[in-house]
Amino acid sequence: MYVQLDEAKYVTAWSHVPQASFIEVECDEKLASQCLLDCVQVKEGKAVVDSKRQAELVEAFSQPSVLEQVQKQLSLLVRDAAQQASRIEQLQEISAKSAQTQAYLAAQVAKLEGGEEQ
Repeated sequence: MYVQLDEAKYVTAWSHVPQASFIEVECDEKLASQCLLDCVQVKEGKAVVDSKRQAELVEAFSQPSVLEQVQKQLSLLVRDAAQQASRIEQLQEISAKSAQTQAYLAAQVAKLEGGEEQ
């Protein structure tokens, strides 16, 4: 097999044919067929899996990305804002009804006060 390596000598690309910037390595066919990248290292001309690095990469990819975390936070904020807007509408309706009731009661009190004076 032929591989392209990064600075730490981890495989970043596989090939069955020679290519520019690729080196020939001894490799288990099963390993090459899995197309593992960034966790296969070349040591003494042989491709070997770095199990620790592979586990770290799997763990890193299973975590939500920063973008996904921000999107989730944003959706929660939008939901909270919608709930608050709904509550504000309810309070405004209650306030309007209260103002009507207060005006009605003020008119009734004025009538009663006016009737007592006569």
